[in-house]
Parts: sequence; structure tokens; C-alpha cells
Amino acid sequence: MLIMDGKSIARRMLAEMKKSVDAMVRRPRLAIVSVGANPVIERFVAQKKRAAEEIGIAVRIYTFEKEILEDKLYRSIARIQSDKTNTGVIIQLPLPRHLDTQRILDAVDPAKDIDLLSSRAIGAFASGQSAILPPVVGAIRTILAAYRIKLKGKKIAVLGAGRLVGMPLALWLQTQGATFSVIQKGAGDIARHTKDADILISGVGKPGIVTARLVKKGAILLDAGTSEIRGKIAGDIDTESVRGSAAYLAPVPGGIGPLTVCMVLKNLLMLSEKQ
Repeated sequence: MLIMDGKSIARRMLAEMKKSVDAMVRRPRLAIVSVGANPVIERFVAQKKRAAEEIGIAVRIYTFEKEILEDKLYRSIARIQSDKTNTGVIIQLPLPRHLDTQRILDAVDPAKDIDLLSSRAIGAFASGQSAILPPVVGAIRTILAAYRIKLKGKKIAVLGAGRLVGMPLALWLQTQGATFSVIQKGAGDIARHTKDADILISGVGKPGIVTARLVKKGAILLDAGTSEIRGKIAGDIDTESVRGSAAYLAPVPGGIGPLTVCMVLKNLLMLSEKQ
């Protein structure tokens, strides 16, 4: 089984982006909105901040208490994005349950929505009118291209239909004319849907959910699901279990994750140039 090294690809991409940032007259600034104290969220925020600052992009983190009222958070985001020095805005997910997540995401202007999570940004992407890609889509497209893996002629299964992975991937795969299925919660025996997939992409967020029982011999596995076990980040795919079945694996950590961060910053640069 070949391990797909997203980290090395990401390092090369960041080096190229640094050249672009150094040449910019007006430096972009990334604004990250974080609600509540959560070690996993804080780790993701730190990864984005570290990568951004490495290439010369300033980062401003706006933190809010977990109990914040929805209207107050909505108004706060409006003020954050009205600041012209903030050229891109991220709402770090997940949000506390008492908040309407989509309403909060919709507070972000598509011109600064580098995650493509607002309804207007999603609509533009779905209709082919977006200049940027959802970060996970860009990450998966990049790693497939790096390993010269084509979608044409392959059956693809996507585990999970969430807003960060499954939904944007389904929209993108449709535009590529790919043969794919999205397996959602409650689908019963997952193996019935995944066992004949040439490419299996998981974005469920349940550690070790994908084992050899679900995998076709010679399949390409892309792990885009993350969770935490005893302070460590874990993926959906049980690496040891699938070692004798899969041909390729983009693992967690080190596979799709570093490239997704790169795509966030790439989107920031592209949108900043239009402002």
C-alpha cells in the first residue's frame, strides 16, 4: 500500500504561495472566528495560523464565549468582515448546538468566504460561477493529480454527507461527470455501498470506521475525517486493517489535512486580489 504524502505536496505549495504573498502590494489578512473552548478546534485554528504566518499572511483570531447569543455573534461577524484589513473570514466549525450554524455561516460575504460555506458561495460553486473551490475539494483534486489518478472510469464512494466534506465533494464530482454514491448515516450495511468502489473517500469523523471489510482489493482510500482519541488526531480509516487491501492511502494525519489548509490560504490569496 502506497501512503500518499500530502504534507510534502503542501510544503511545496506553501513555498510557491509565499512568493506570491511577497510580491503583493496589499498583504491579505485571515480572520478566524472561534466560539467556545475546544482543544480540537484550537488545534485546527493553530494549524491554519501557523501555515498562514509561515508565508507572510497575518492572522487575527476572534474568540467568543460558548454561550454567546446567535444575534450577537451574527452582528459581530458583520463587523469583522466590514474591516477591510480582513480579506478572508473563516467560521471555525463545529459551533455550539444552540446556534443555527447555516445562519451564522451565511453572515460571511461570499467575497471573503474562503471556506465556501455560506449559502450564496455554495450556490455559486454548484452553478460553476465560483472562482475558488471548497478547500477539501481542492485538496483531493490536488492529491489525485499528484499521484496521476484519474476519476474517469472509476466508481467512487463518499462516506458522509456533511457540509465540510461530503456535500462539496458530491457537487464537485457531479461537475466532473464521475460515477459516485454518497453514503449517509442510516444506510445500513456500509459494505454494500463501498465494497465495489475504486476510490473511497471518508469524511465521517468516526475513528477507525473504515476497515478492510469495507474495502475493495486495490482501492484508493482518501481519509478526510478527523476526530480526537486521547489527545491525538485520528482518521476514519484503520490504516493497519486496510494495509493488505488498499493500493493507495491518504492517511490522517499527513494526507488530505495539510492540503486542505493550503487550499484555504490559496482561496484567501485569490479572493484578496479581487478586493
